[in-house]
Amino acid sequence: MKVLAAFTKEAGLKGLMIDNEDYPRSKQWKWSAEKDGMDYATACAVSRRRGAQIGKAIFAEFPEVRLLSFWFLTAERSYFTVNDPVAHKVKLGDLWPSFVDGLLDEMPKSAKFIDGDEFTYFCDASRHDYYKSGWRQREVCPLLLAPENRQRYQERLSVSSALYLDMYTSTNPASLYYSGPGEDGTRISRFMANVAQASKVASDYVWVYGEKGTFVDWRRDVPCAKVAKNKRFLPALVAGTSTWESKLPGFIESIRFATDPFGLARDVLAREKENLVNWDKWGFWQHERKSHGTRSKDSKNTDGNEFSLVAKGVKQGCFIYSVKDVKSGQLFALEASMKGRGSVTVTWSAKGSLTNEDPRYELKFGNPDERGWAVGVASACVPPGMDTLVVHLGINNQKPEEEVRFGRLRVVKAR
Repeated sequence: MKVLAAFTKEAGLKGLMIDNEDYPRSKQWKWSAEKDGMDYATACAVSRRRGAQIGKAIFAEFPEVRLLSFWFLTAERSYFTVNDPVAHKVKLGDLWPSFVDGLLDEMPKSAKFIDGDEFTYFCDASRHDYYKSGWRQREVCPLLLAPENRQRYQERLSVSSALYLDMYTSTNPASLYYSGPGEDGTRISRFMANVAQASKVASDYVWVYGEKGTFVDWRRDVPCAKVAKNKRFLPALVAGTSTWESKLPGFIESIRFATDPFGLARDVLAREKENLVNWDKWGFWQHERKSHGTRSKDSKNTDGNEFSLVAKGVKQGCFIYSVKDVKSGQLFALEASMKGRGSVTVTWSAKGSLTNEDPRYELKFGNPDERGWAVGVASACVPPGMDTLVVHLGINNQKPEEEVRFGRLRVVKAR
């Protein structure tokens, strides 16, 4: 393990994957007095010692290592349905938590556990499943560990989840591995809603896996001479296999939403021309106990429209614009210009009522141009149950003579 950890660090990789799934059904992590020849407490001590030995070897060579498991402490689902997980662990004869205790005994603060919770293959954002998984990982799983290690585990845990791509391309509704269309009737909107919630909940990573597609078009992106040299490689990865983008159009944009949301917004804004905003139709809200200052329209100092929206001396308020009839999983890109100190935020409403539904998205602004106008962009994915995208041009704690101008707003649908 020391050699493997040293190689991993020298190669510039993030870390190691620990695959503890019992593929041969050997019940390696299940205690049995007959099989193990010792009582449960003694077997746990042995398992913990083995974990510490492996951990010491890894962390000595790679203190910043990320340890990914498809389920560090989430594999046994019955822990999440009982009142006393600790007593249930003894009843099951589960030795794996003790092995994790051993890893923790040697684990520095610079290292991380990534619990991939493979059962999140079956999660759906409309049920808030990714939030449930995150709560279980943070609050329930640590109870399986020794009391002295529970806080250590929480401090070193990176909550994660999985997206199994075949769920969104399977044509068999009767299959366990089938995720149907979203609210707009498309499979990609279901996938996009799940990407958005999974990435919101995750500490650092969401892992993506698929079996009946490729991430790369090998025939197009790999020189034919290199592919042809490997006769076994060619049929397995090329012949008859489609890319995930071709099987699930919008897949690449969905992944970019999680990894590069502002870059995605700029690309979508450059591609799509239809603006869903009518600049003449604005609402305004101001805190009733902080209703100071003024708001107005100014046709002289503008940025691409007939007038700019101006707020001066406002303690707390916002201009509001609503884009109605949006559906869960739909992806939008926004662009706004602003002169002065303010903010532009996307929130949501359902059936005419504002909600606190996460996630909210705030536009990221660049430096002002020579006229003082700064441009901000963001991408936003409609969460489950919402039917209206609401844009807030926000003003907060202005001084009496301070003003902010909003010059333009674009909201475009990515697909």
